[in-house]
Amino acid sequence: MSFIKCDDCGSEYYLKHIKLPSRDVGDSVECHVCGKTLHKWGKGTDDYRLISIEQFNKQQKLAQEQRNRAPLCQSCNVKMELKHGSYGWFWGCTRYPKCSRTMNIRESDRDLLY
Repeated sequence: MSFIKCDDCGSEYYLKHIKLPSRDVGDSVECHVCGKTLHKWGKGTDDYRLISIEQFNKQQKLAQEQRNRAPLCQSCNVKMELKHGSYGWFWGCTRYPKCSRTMNIRESDRDLLY
């Protein structure tokens, strides 16, 4: 994980690395508070986003709740994970494609959806 702090105003961020198809240009990300450039990159296959520490912690907490409340796959007895497909949210086996078992979202799990 990559955390970054603005030297000018002290704001802290998580630098999210995103793999994308080839890009013809580079870019940069700036501090949301003071506008200082915090990270630059050239053309290639990568992209980056800044996420505030508060938002990052909230996302991590939600992900942990999802893992804790995930049902076990009825075929291979491993934890399932929330996935989104063309018909909406569902639980899918983490061993996919070896196991393609799915399960509908329980009403009690709807608060875990983004």
